[in-house]
Amino acid sequence: MSTSTLVRFVLPFLASGACLASAAQAAPTGKTVLNGSAPPWATKANLVSATDSTTDVGFRVYLGWTDPAGAAAMAAAVSDPKNAAYGHYLTPQQFRKQFAPSPASVAQVQNWLRSQGFTLTYTPKNGHFVSAEGSVAQLETAFGVSFGNYKVRGQLVRAPASDVSIPAALANIVRAEALMRRLRDLGFDVALDDFGRGLSSLTYLKTLPVTCLKIDGSFVRDVVGDDRSQAMLSAIVQLARAMGLQTVAECVESEQILDIIRGLGVEYGQGFSIGRPVPLERVIGELIQG
Repeated sequence: MSTSTLVRFVLPFLASGACLASAAQAAPTGKTVLNGSAPPWATKANLVSATDSTTDVGFRVYLGWTDPAGAAAMAAAVSDPKNAAYGHYLTPQQFRKQFAPSPASVAQVQNWLRSQGFTLTYTPKNGHFVSAEGSVAQLETAFGVSFGNYKVRGQLVRAPASDVSIPAALANIVRAEALMRRLRDLGFDVALDDFGRGLSSLTYLKTLPVTCLKIDGSFVRDVVGDDRSQAMLSAIVQLARAMGLQTVAECVESEQILDIIRGLGVEYGQGFSIGRPVPLERVIGELIQG
């Protein structure tokens, strides 16, 4: 039976840097233990075997916003009709300039991952996370943990046996947190964005508690007249149905694309053919009017 790996370093949006520093435990080796990074089901009772150290895995290291409290206050202000800032939304470029992790912080995480022998695979423009790949042996050495294969809900899943550690210098930049699990427990839906991009998508699908797949736009833009793209979309839809997940197609930019994804069984779409971005007050008004 195949296995998959869960290695996530997620920073809650509303947590402050000071809070992160106090929440982590100092390790005697000059590293910091990141509380909550080991999933609760990684127990001796569920352990089947140790993980093969030569297995290749993918993971993400998430970085926090530079001023999360300010970002939260800004979001509340632009959504409050009584506030002078109401409706004055930031563009993605403005948001990145004001709140995104600094290039120095992103480079610090990237350089450390490279120094541990990992291959960097992707970092978005906002610098909110760094994707990387490497072997289980590299992960165990870099993060000070052992990996095991656990039987969870009838599936064999690979995960760290204990909370991971990182250099103390990175403690204020990243933190482990089972954020998705907490959101699901509160009744929120969780979408796996850009599904299909990179080798780690299937790993995340198997291990993260998602309820919806957002199909990467690279599979959707070329679907008109492209049998290969249509076949891949169809396969993703079948996979989602088998797992009880909803599907959303990104980059639906024409009526032709919309007709094709409907025919393939995609449930929802996102793109200019369906609707362009509009101010929040207009959306609320239209919902009220029915």
